[in-house]
Amino acid sequence: MSSNSTGAGDDLLWSHLKTLPAFRALLRAVEARFYGMIDLAGPVLDLGCGDGNFTELAFNRFGRRLDVGVDPWWNPLVKAVRGEVYPAAVQALGSRLPFADGYFGGAISNSVLEHIPDIQPVLDEMGRVIRPGGRFIMTMPNHRFTACLGGAQMAEKWGMPGLAGRYRRAFNTISRHAHTEPAGWWAERLAAAGFAVERWQYYFSPRALHVLEIGHAQGLPSAVLHALTGQWILAPTEENLAPVDRWVRPYFLEQADEYGTYQLIVARRADRQPIAVYLPPARPFAVDSAGRLVPDEAPPVEAPVPEPPPPAPTAADRAEAVAQSAQPAAPAAPWQMPAVVPFLQRNRLRLGLFLFAFILSYAAYGAAAPPGPQRPGLALALWITGGGLALAAAWWSRPLPVPRLLQADRRLLAAGLLLFAGALTLRLVDLTTHPFVLSGTEAQFGVIARQILSGLERHPFGTTVHANPTLPFYGLAALLRLFGQTTLALRLASPLAGALTVLVVFYFGRRLWSPEAGLAAAILLAGNHTHLHFSRLGLTNIWDPLLALLAIGCWLIAWRERRRGWWLAAGLAWGLSLYFFTAGHLLPLILLPLIGLRLVADRSGRRTNWRGLILAAALALVIALPLARHYLAFPDIFWERSNQYGIYPTNWLVDEAARSGRSPNALLVSQVWQSATAFLGTADNSLYYNSGRGLLGAATGVLFLGGLIVALRHGRRPENQALLLWILVAVIFAGSLLLQPPASHRLLIALPAAALLGGIGLAAGMQFLRAKLLPPGDQDRLTRGAHLILIGALALLLVSPETAFYFGEYRTETRFADPNTEAANQIGHRLQGLPQETVVYLYAAPRFFADFPNIAYLAPQFRPQVNLFDVEAAGLPETLEPHGRLIFIALPERAEALDLIEQALPGGQRLAEPGRYANPLFEIYDVTRP
Repeated sequence: MSSNSTGAGDDLLWSHLKTLPAFRALLRAVEARFYGMIDLAGPVLDLGCGDGNFTELAFNRFGRRLDVGVDPWWNPLVKAVRGEVYPAAVQALGSRLPFADGYFGGAISNSVLEHIPDIQPVLDEMGRVIRPGGRFIMTMPNHRFTACLGGAQMAEKWGMPGLAGRYRRAFNTISRHAHTEPAGWWAERLAAAGFAVERWQYYFSPRALHVLEIGHAQGLPSAVLHALTGQWILAPTEENLAPVDRWVRPYFLEQADEYGTYQLIVARRADRQPIAVYLPPARPFAVDSAGRLVPDEAPPVEAPVPEPPPPAPTAADRAEAVAQSAQPAAPAAPWQMPAVVPFLQRNRLRLGLFLFAFILSYAAYGAAAPPGPQRPGLALALWITGGGLALAAAWWSRPLPVPRLLQADRRLLAAGLLLFAGALTLRLVDLTTHPFVLSGTEAQFGVIARQILSGLERHPFGTTVHANPTLPFYGLAALLRLFGQTTLALRLASPLAGALTVLVVFYFGRRLWSPEAGLAAAILLAGNHTHLHFSRLGLTNIWDPLLALLAIGCWLIAWRERRRGWWLAAGLAWGLSLYFFTAGHLLPLILLPLIGLRLVADRSGRRTNWRGLILAAALALVIALPLARHYLAFPDIFWERSNQYGIYPTNWLVDEAARSGRSPNALLVSQVWQSATAFLGTADNSLYYNSGRGLLGAATGVLFLGGLIVALRHGRRPENQALLLWILVAVIFAGSLLLQPPASHRLLIALPAAALLGGIGLAAGMQFLRAKLLPPGDQDRLTRGAHLILIGALALLLVSPETAFYFGEYRTETRFADPNTEAANQIGHRLQGLPQETVVYLYAAPRFFADFPNIAYLAPQFRPQVNLFDVEAAGLPETLEPHGRLIFIALPERAEALDLIEQALPGGQRLAEPGRYANPLFEIYDVTRP
């Protein structure tokens, strides 16, 4: 390390204030400037490195990287590893270092040695691993530390020496000091380890110590913040920190004097031993007006060393000397942020591709938007090409890695395939008959898909019925083309999406939490009655939980593993999620706070992941840009459903308070309670399910509650934060703030999070029972495989009542759809195979009319006012076709009309259609006029 890198022009105090409480920032900033003035030959060891924060600010930010960090405590060391502060970080005791003799050219230990009770073995070990001539720099409090404590001095002035003594002992205990000794004491122990003190000085005056003393009390809020987020300072802005800076800066600028309460010692490993104990006069560095140290050119004072006759070198000595001379010194490789212009020059092709991708994606919307010529094929081609170019620019010269899922062992692949096959089977069996009819919205979606096939719907990046984005209906149109206009074709994509969600829950669950939690969560979701139901409907809702899971899960793995492939997978999921209604509205409310928490709490992750975050956001923007343009052009469409069903836009809260006599606050609390307990048993109000139960079964609800407790207890883990935010956002924005909560089709997006919490709860419960019920020897005999099988079997047992309810009790009830939908659905099936020349007269008004979506989807050859007519009068239609086949359909309350028709047109066939809501559901009179 070169002494030229003093950090001049860099404000060490301000850098520390942004990351540490004021009292600690002041002390560390004063100490950090010493290391720019003293040469250290490489490789350099940081003894007691902790989380690497001090090294990052004192060395790495100036390009003077230390080589190895050692600490006996694992938790802070993990932060240093994740932050890549050191090329190598090792967990080890200072008295037992795993390095060869003379491996290091120098070492530092900043405010560490005073915490070690048995210090001599540590110093001896440092004498072993540092080669002769190498420097060992250390800082620590001295004998004046306790004497100058302000609280103790005040107690002594008031005549309470006993209280002063207790205060000093308590403060030393809080500071975990085992030694506060003078420099001479350290010189003796260093000499015993083979070190001669080269220079030393006092620093940190008694007044500065009083700042540190007061700061311990003021730092309590920072300690709470650090316990919750891992970050000492929440908002390190100039506005927030300026008063603190004004308070502590005078002590940062003060000159060292003989009354300093801390001391710096620079010792050099002697070539020969024994070393005479010698302490040269203190030689402090001077401080300039900017707080920087002034270089000192005075020659160091050498300690006297006895001169015993040197022994004759042995063959081992010569071999060691050759090995040491062959060790290359670690070159200093300062890191600097690349200048803007060179960076742009090096990446101009990548940036050009991204820019071209943005242009193509931007143009995709205009290619199909009215009033100009609508060309949906061109729009889709531009969008796909733009997304492909953005993906290529993001990968840029990196080979596409094989996903780890495909590199997994055969047992994992077999388990995943088995879960996928089981979930898909549950979602495919009796798909066309359970639920027993198409809901009106399902049929309406089918009509839109048919319009796409016929060319009537020509804007893939617009919105359609219920403000749903149009693009997913293009996929549905492809299924109609392959399988025909049937119930099977309309519902076929949903089982695949549901089964894929189960598989992804299994994969992310085992990777982000544990294999036990992942397996249990996948089984709980596979058999969950709510997820089963929406996996069997021809709606797009079931894609919301899959895309939310992919977006959040890929982001969590990308942040943790810092791999570009996961960042791009997250970007793709983010962009595609906008094309599905609930995911497009709620995912930003989950992801943005989650990203913000990580940026605040994980400083090392913030430094290493910003490129990946930008790449993912850029890719997501390219994917989402066409629909984003549509929403920007028509913002009312984006808020349409919220304005229709929100308790505030509709003024429901005020109106209901006036009607019921309850206060708005009480109504809001009731809304929150109904939504929050939807996972635990509050009955579903959804028009699309209406199960009469909660979203989870009783057993799964208990597991969910247990997992919620576990996640809250370990709330600093980003994986748990994601689950908690996921549930919270769904409960508030998809439940509490909307009319008639809870509605399963809105809260469906949170089911993967609920299943994962259930899996976490089951895994934690089994671990607890295993520890309590089994002796230690028996615990070891229960292998991981057997434990997984046991958890899987238990999850299957607990979720089976939900599956049995859905395929049993619910199948026999009339909770799904309504009488009108059932009647219209059966009418559509009756008309499905009839020729277009047939004329149909419908006696269903005012309950429903001929344009009911089920009739329009199942019997598209019949069009209202062409060959399908509503008859609102009691008797014969005003005009009748004089020839051909005529069909008259009447609901039960209008059956007398068929009596008149049968009298007027005898010879036909009269049939009654049975149904669940009514028997007969309707009657048909089929007659042919010659």
